[in-house]
Amino acid sequence: MRWIPYLAILLWGTGAYGFQILTPVSEPCHENITLGAFDLKPAPFGVDDDLSLAETWAFLVAKAEASGIPRDDLTRGAIRQVSSLYGIGDLDLATKYVMTSLIIGARDPDTRGFSVLRVNVARATHIDNKFQAPHSLRRTTDDHMEGNVSAIENIKGYLQEIVQTAHTQWWSGDTMTVSAVWTFPFYGEGDVKVFGPAFRIGLFAHAIQDSFTHTLRDEEGRIATVLNFVEAATRHATESRDGLPHSDRMDECDTGNQADLGRIARAREATVLAISSYAQTMALETYEPMIFRTALDEIYAHRPGCSVDNDYCDNPDLALAKTALTGPIDIGCQASQNSRAQPPFGLLLFVLTLMPYVALRRRRRAESIPR
Repeated sequence: MRWIPYLAILLWGTGAYGFQILTPVSEPCHENITLGAFDLKPAPFGVDDDLSLAETWAFLVAKAEASGIPRDDLTRGAIRQVSSLYGIGDLDLATKYVMTSLIIGARDPDTRGFSVLRVNVARATHIDNKFQAPHSLRRTTDDHMEGNVSAIENIKGYLQEIVQTAHTQWWSGDTMTVSAVWTFPFYGEGDVKVFGPAFRIGLFAHAIQDSFTHTLRDEEGRIATVLNFVEAATRHATESRDGLPHSDRMDECDTGNQADLGRIARAREATVLAISSYAQTMALETYEPMIFRTALDEIYAHRPGCSVDNDYCDNPDLALAKTALTGPIDIGCQASQNSRAQPPFGLLLFVLTLMPYVALRRRRRAESIPR
C-alpha cells in the first residue's frame, strides 16, 4: 500500500516550483525554454533572431560525438524515452544525446534525481535552504530588504560554481560524461551517463528561468523582491521579514496569456545570454569568472528600496502574484491559498496521472526497457 501517500498528495495538491517540467499533469515549460534558447523550439519558446545559439549547439553536438556517446543500456534507454516524450525521435543519435542531457539537466532541480511521484522526498528537498538557489528563491536567513541582496548573491554564487565545475571538467582531459538519474516508468530510477556540458546548461538555465517566476521585477527588468517558498510552505512566513511568499500563479506557463508570454520571452532571452557567456568561458583555457559573472549581474540586476510597505515599489505584477500565494503544505490539506479541487475530481486526476505512463508502456511492450 505504498501508493497511498502519493494518492493523497495527488488528491489534494502540492506546491509548485517555478514554471513547470513535463509530468503526467503539466507541460514541459523549462525544457521548451531551454531548447528554445537554441531555436530548437518554435515561438514563443524559440525565436529566429540575432541571439541565435545555432553555432554553439552545433559545437556541442560535434563535441559530444567526438568524445563518444555512451552505449550502456540505461543511457540508451533514457535517450529513447526522452526522444519519445519530447518528440525528437527523428534526429540523429548525437543530437538526441545532447538534447537528452540538456533536458535532464533542466529537469533536475525539480526532481533532484527522483521520480516526480515521490512527493514525500520532493517536499523535504524543496524546503531545504541549500536548494533555494537552484530555484532563485530566498533562504530562511535572507530577511528584510537586505535579504534580497543576500539571496541574489547566493543564487549567483551557486550558478558560478556550476560553470567553474564545468570549466574544470572541460579542460581536464577526463570524460565529458556525468552521472544523472532518469526515472523509467514502471521500472524505477537508474543512473544514466549524460553529456556534462549540456547537462550543466540545463541546471543553470532552470535557475535563471525561475528568476522570472520567483521574483517581482520592475519595468526595466530589475528585481524588486525575491520570493520565499520555505517559510511560506512551513507556516513561518512573515512578509515584512521574509518577503512575498512564493506564488503558484507566477509559475504558470500559459502561452495563451500575455503576462505569461512576457515572462517566457524574458526567461528565454536571459537563458540565451547565460549560455552565450558559458560558451565564451569554456573557450578559454584559464577560467575567467567575470565573463559569466557579468551576464549574471545583468540578469539579476536589483532595484533597492522595495518592500511590502511600498508594494515592492508599486510593482505591476504584485496583484497577479497575490492571486495564488503558496501556503502551508500538508498531506491531505490544500497546498496554497488558491482553491484546489477535492475528490471526486481528485480521483479522476489520479487516474489521468497514470494514463500517460500506461500508454507509454503499451507502446513499448515489445521492447525491454531500459536496453
